[in-house]
Amino acid sequence: MYGKVNNALLVVTLMVISLTAKEILLFLNMDYRIHIESDPGILLGKPVVKGTRITVELILQRLYEGASIEQLIVAYPSLKPEHILSVLAYAYDVVSNETIIAFA
Repeated sequence: MYGKVNNALLVVTLMVISLTAKEILLFLNMDYRIHIESDPGILLGKPVVKGTRITVELILQRLYEGASIEQLIVAYPSLKPEHILSVLAYAYDVVSNETIIAFA
């Protein structure tokens, strides 16, 4: 399922973090690879918004701290709403495809 996100529970989560209907539709049909890249020559390969040194981690941290999409765009003028939605899609894809190995 890499790249695309389709999950009803996720829609509810997106509504809770106050995305508009338009942003939710964009998110659900988004291929985050258009906006997110990982290059060993940029920040040791951490995933970043293409064309920037803004990491996925930084955006997730700021969202966790309570920043809105609008606040992030003001703080980082090179960001667009689709970049932030791509970060969320990337994070969802990484977590949903995680394999957990239990140790005894």
